[in-house]
This record gives sequence, structure tokens and C-alpha cells, in this order.
Amino acid sequence: MSYTARVSLEDGWWMIAIPQLRGLTQARWLVEAELMAQEYIAVALGIPRAAVVVTLTVDDPDPARASCAS
Repeated sequence: MSYTARVSLEDGWWMIAIPQLRGLTQARWLVEAELMAQEYIAVALGIPRAAVVVTLTVDDPDPARASCAS
């Protein structure tokens, strides 16, 4: 199953919106965003995490900060 997640930085946390499920989760580090989105989707749908494919769109006003992985 394939999903799109929009990621934005708010108050030091990466907020991960999953529009197809009207879901929202968060990650401390950008590098964790894909995993957190996969876990959210898997739990919400009751499917294995390995069955979830997530495409991230990072929405951040500072491109240098958004490219930082940690």
C-alpha cells in the first residue's frame, strides 16, 4: 500500500501529516519521519509495517535545515 506524507517542522518536532488517513504523528528527527509514518499507517490499518510504502514531502521554509538528517 502506498501513501504520501507531508512533513513540516514545528517547535522542534517534525510533524507528519498523512492525508489519506487524516492522520498526524511526529518525529524528533527528520530521519525518523518515514518510519513514524509507516508505523502510524500500519497500526491504523492493522497491517504489517513492511506492507506500507511512504513518499515524504518535506515542507520547511529553510531548505538547509530540512536536508539535515539529524
